[in-house]
Amino acid sequence: MSRVANSTRAWNALIALLSLSLLVSCVATPRKLTVTERLPSTKIDQRGWNELLGKNVQEGFVNYQGFCGSEAFRSYLEQLGEADLAGATRDEILSFYTNAYNASAIESILAGNRPSSLLGRYHFFLRNRHAVAGENITLWDLEHERLQPLDESRIHFAIICASRSCPALQSQPFRAETLDAQLDAAAREFINDSERNRFYPAERVALISAIFDWHKEDFTSETVSLSDYLALYVDDPDVADILRKGDFELRFLPYDWNLNGMPPSSKGGCLDQERE
Repeated sequence: MSRVANSTRAWNALIALLSLSLLVSCVATPRKLTVTERLPSTKIDQRGWNELLGKNVQEGFVNYQGFCGSEAFRSYLEQLGEADLAGATRDEILSFYTNAYNASAIESILAGNRPSSLLGRYHFFLRNRHAVAGENITLWDLEHERLQPLDESRIHFAIICASRSCPALQSQPFRAETLDAQLDAAAREFINDSERNRFYPAERVALISAIFDWHKEDFTSETVSLSDYLALYVDDPDVADILRKGDFELRFLPYDWNLNGMPPSSKGGCLDQERE
């Protein structure tokens, strides 16, 4: 390789590093909201949210137009902002933040945001704030500071990033009383979806979602490998057996950041302005 090529690569790497450093330094941190009256999280009315999901989500494909101008969605977002988690159980907190994450992601799409580009993902995950449980908080902090500390790996199959390669949005809310079964179903659906994970037993090759690369520490431990984890949820018994033996070469698929549904409008969004 020529010196010019080496120099160009070095400069490009330096520019990327400096850009990343600048973005990280500007990441928003949660801010307290002034909420006049708090609402116990168990008192949140999920009926409107449930109806919207049922009407506008089909096998993970989201009709974002169906959320535009919805009084039920506006009311649900307000309740999420007023929610009080004091005294809530782990499953109540987990289901609350999972629903809050997905509703906030939809809100961001309605505001015209998209995670399809690097700059778009920066705003979508790291800068845009959402009112949740008395805080103005980003999607990044909802995932990393509120959900992940609850030590539930299956959450990565339940929260959406509004992109084609992310887990499918479920057509009903997550509820504390059925949470374990819902998370288990979401894990099985995601891992057995050939658009997101592909297993080739004859070749001993598995092409799996980049989510397993980004969050590997959540799926593995000293005694559980990534192959072991996948084997827990794979439907094909022969594939599961090969996984348990560690005979698959695991490769990560490119991530498709294109929108996972029908845009809210031809102009990009349908909200007058994003909540700050």
